Amino acid sequence: MGQRNIERSTSLIYRTDSLDACVVTRVEGLVLLYHRPSGATHLLNSPAPEILDLLAAEPCDAATLTRRLCETLGASEDEDALMVVSARLGELAEIGLVSAH
Repeated sequence: MGQRNIERSTSLIYRTDSLDACVVTRVEGLVLLYHRPSGATHLLNSPAPEILDLLAAEPCDAATLTRRLCETLGASEDEDALMVVSARLGELAEIGLVSAH
């Protein structure tokens, strides 16, 4: 992802449906998520489930989400972390689990 896409993703506010809109089952380190509004089922690995949890609690931009996620996971907050979060946000938006405004 180029610097331009990262800058764009940090200026957007991301949100997700409340977790009540999903049925979540944890299976051997993965999360099986049934999204009621779309009727779609998704198999997610970390950090996607943690991202959805954080966004359900409070919508935010990618930089804020990166900081919160790194605190949650005990990871270093750096440019690489922001790139991973920005990429996951894009993927989650493509499958309809996250929206950006």
